[in-house]
Amino acid sequence: PKNQIAAKRLLLRAVELTDPDPALMYKIHNGLAQLYYNVSDVNNALPHYEKAFSYYPEDKGLLISIGYCHEVRKEYKTALQYYERYLKEGKENTKNWNFAKQAITHIKSELHMQE
Repeated sequence: PKNQIAAKRLLLRAVELTDPDPALMYKIHNGLAQLYYNVSDVNNALPHYEKAFSYYPEDKGLLISIGYCHEVRKEYKTALQYYERYLKEGKENTKNWNFAKQAITHIKSELHMQE
C-alpha cells in the first residue's frame, strides 16, 4: 500500500509536468471549433468549443458559441442553460449579450411549442 500511494503520487506529478500549456490548448481548440463552425459543422465544432472553454473559461463568448451549437442541434434546454449563463456572466448590452437574450426568447417559444 505504501508503494502504491507513492507510485500514485509520482504518476500524478508526472501527469502535471506533461500537461500541455492551457493557453496553447485553448487556441488550438478554439481554432478547430472555428474551422468546423465556418463550414456549418456544429457537431464537430461543439466539442472543440467545450474543450477551449475548459482551458480558458474567462472567454465568456464561448458560452454563446456552445449554446448556439446546441440550439442548431435542437438541444434547446442545454442551449438555454448556456445562453442564460452568458446573460449572468457576460457584459450587458453587447452584441453577444443581445444575441443571447434574443435566443432565449426564441428557445423558450420552441420549448413551449413542444409541450
